[in-house]
Amino acid sequence: MSPARRASRPAVRYRVTVAEVVDGTATVVMDASGAGFHAAVGDLADGRLRAEHGIGGPPHLLEHLAELIADHPTGRHRRTR
Repeated sequence: MSPARRASRPAVRYRVTVAEVVDGTATVVMDASGAGFHAAVGDLADGRLRAEHGIGGPPHLLEHLAELIADHPTGRHRRTR
């Protein structure tokens, strides 16, 4: 098969869902899809951060997402570039 006739792979998309859990009841507070993601969840215990962090997507997009997080750590800003 020639390179021009090869089947193209579908674009990878990620879906991130975050639920707030209060007294055992989960409420979705974020449900978003995109070509990349940074996700972090953590607790502060005994003055130490215990966290998990995951990423997915192309490095260039991950860099832009990391800049957005660093510039707006409380998440109060939406940016479109």
